[in-house]
Amino acid sequence: MRLSSPTWSGTRRRRDLRGPVGIVVRFVVTMVLLLTVSFLLVHLVPGDPVRTALGPNVSEEFVEERRVILGLDRPLPSQYVEYWRQTLTGEFGTSIATNLPVSAALETRWPRTLRLVALALPFTLLLAVSTGLGTAIATQGRKRWLERAFRIGSSSFAVIPDFFYAILLVVVFAIGLGWLPAGGSEGGGSLVLPVIAMSIGSAAVISRLVWTRSLDVLDSPYVTMARSKRLPPRTLYLRHVLPNVLVEALTLAGVLIGSMIAGSIVVETVFNINGIGSLLIQSLIGKDYPVIQACLLFLGTLVLAAHTLVDIILVRLDPRTALAGEV
Repeated sequence: MRLSSPTWSGTRRRRDLRGPVGIVVRFVVTMVLLLTVSFLLVHLVPGDPVRTALGPNVSEEFVEERRVILGLDRPLPSQYVEYWRQTLTGEFGTSIATNLPVSAALETRWPRTLRLVALALPFTLLLAVSTGLGTAIATQGRKRWLERAFRIGSSSFAVIPDFFYAILLVVVFAIGLGWLPAGGSEGGGSLVLPVIAMSIGSAAVISRLVWTRSLDVLDSPYVTMARSKRLPPRTLYLRHVLPNVLVEALTLAGVLIGSMIAGSIVVETVFNINGIGSLLIQSLIGKDYPVIQACLLFLGTLVLAAHTLVDIILVRLDPRTALAGEV
């Protein structure tokens, strides 16, 4: 008993870190790291960030006044504590360029980015799973031409950057056909093209995995047994094949979430969506470091929240993922 106890204890700790408690612990630890890195951003800039942002033609007195307003004249630990206080209260400090609260710049922009990402993520999964699973069902070792077409198509769509899709969609569906607006953030129709532009590349990557996994599942013994019972195709594919495919699709989607949200920055710029992405580009050009901090913190939190949501869904779909550390 004394020899087996450490093994059981280690197994239990690994299980806890992969279960709901572990998800919360990882979220908190990552948030602390994210806040710390975003705080250090200003202090890693060579020279004086206020002087860098305001330019060489501004007087030294004005620069020093802005430093006091921003709290950059205080000791570093004091600034770190103040940064935590501001962030937790939603203040995010003061903009160097406008001398206005950063929260005022974020107030109308973050819902647009959140809405865009919230629509793009499920659409990516829907497109990837339907394409990959549908191709696997249509081929199943037959129709080699369709397999080759799918391989070439998925590989090609995966390597094309999001901004190319965005420009192409604008040219074809907004300018050429006039079916949808070319940009803006008013009305549901204005989000159709941006969501598609964000989703195509990631959906192509995920669909390739879904296709491969679907072929394996369709050849498995339990699916063969299900076929022998003459189950309707709808029951066969939705109940016996889809759950196995969906777990791996969600796992890969969790890996690609960061690149998708990073791609939203370019997509927002192309479609003139005044969200966090376009604000980040403007702040980088103007070297407005407090605004850059807030934008990166928001996007990082969005990535982390999406990862956490995927982990929770995976545990609900397949509880064995929470126990993977036991063996």
